Amino acid sequence: MVSEICVRAIRARWRKLCAIVALVCFACACAAETPREHQVEGTLVIAGGAVRADNEAIFRAFIDAMPDPASGRVAIISAASGEPVQSAARFRETLTK
Repeated sequence: MVSEICVRAIRARWRKLCAIVALVCFACACAAETPREHQVEGTLVIAGGAVRADNEAIFRAFIDAMPDPASGRVAIISAASGEPVQSAARFRETLTK
């Protein structure tokens, strides 16, 4: 028998996953409806699962995806974190090192 705590944890993770999928779908729908001359070109890099600071492959993917790394323009959305503000701040600090 699955404990109530496990059920709650599974439901919370499922809600977070659904929120991420909805966000990506919304972004795609917005891009599809935007006239071509108003669309912004860019690359979407999605990483999840508590990215550790020593995961060089993930951070290299972010840097390589940037057209101009000197511009420093990166959006961090920590949608699946229990502490989204702290998680985004840690990721930002690690990315800027």
